[in-house]
Amino acid sequence: MGSVRKQMSTVRVPAHYDRVYKDECQFSFDTPLSANGLYINLNSWQAFGQEYVEIDSKRSGQQLYVHELWHKVGNYFRGTHSSDLINGALASTPKVMHKYNACIHGSILQVPLSAEERQKQEQTPEKLAIGGDSGFQVDGPAHSIDKHSELVLLGANIRVPLPCLDLPEVIINAVDAIQVRQHVSGLKFLPLSSRLLLRLFFSSP
Repeated sequence: MGSVRKQMSTVRVPAHYDRVYKDECQFSFDTPLSANGLYINLNSWQAFGQEYVEIDSKRSGQQLYVHELWHKVGNYFRGTHSSDLINGALASTPKVMHKYNACIHGSILQVPLSAEERQKQEQTPEKLAIGGDSGFQVDGPAHSIDKHSELVLLGANIRVPLPCLDLPEVIINAVDAIQVRQHVSGLKFLPLSSRLLLRLFFSSP
């Protein structure tokens, strides 16, 4: 925690009218739902995918980031009977609950989406159509978002699960302000064409 405290002077808390870019990488199309999530700079309030966070750190000198990693979780409403159905299987025993990695939140029985369902949910529509392999998907299972957040100190390989009351107050306030703030849409750090060119440049051998 001492290493984190040394960096707290670089942290800024966004005020009400400050712009926070937290839902998409500035140089790519990564989001918190991407495989490696997003890293949000605690000084500039800009988000970067794992491929670009080191580049931003070297450019800005910032070491503290909030890592947001989200997963879509299928929702299956619990029945009023003693047995609940998960993909056709009875889930009335802890053994079956463990098998499907399920958990109960209030009246919702949450089951992680299968790899096939997750890929279908995250694919980008390629045509203006509802349903089908390339259209907008509307027939998938209802789902919620399971959110995991960590404070990351780059270079020191330090990760602190959030929330954490042991962190300095300025860091707690910054993280809270960023997480509740609406993402600024249409005001990207770089225009789309520039982001595409940067992506091609950094991915080239």
